[in-house]
Amino acid sequence: MSYVFIINGTTMCIRDLNDMDIKHFYYDVMSLLSNEVRMLIIKGDLYTSFENKYKISVVEDMNSHMILGTGVVYIENASSKLSKVGHIKHVGIQSCCNNTELKTKIVDYLKKYCLIDEKCIKMNVLV
Repeated sequence: MSYVFIINGTTMCIRDLNDMDIKHFYYDVMSLLSNEVRMLIIKGDLYTSFENKYKISVVEDMNSHMILGTGVVYIENASSKLSKVGHIKHVGIQSCCNNTELKTKIVDYLKKYCLIDEKCIKMNVLV
């Protein structure tokens, strides 16, 4: 699922982090993530937990294909259908485009992911 929007004349897209982002934009992506998530990516442990799971979303400039921001959600009890809890743990934005409107778009996107896609019964915004 991706979400396209325009801020200050720049067309942007929020989508899931993929292997090509790590391959081509490694330093841009890693600089926007928390130490905890960076270590999970480096160790290869990001997708190994069955009970809990992380979702990393990126904001991409559709014209330049630069990564402008990231958002991280941690889902507790991901294997359960009844008691999932979502935690929006981190939002990182490049200094060149750091504004509250972009941060709000990322947080809103992650909230919808928790409530609609994952059907979390509770959600915490820790940003």
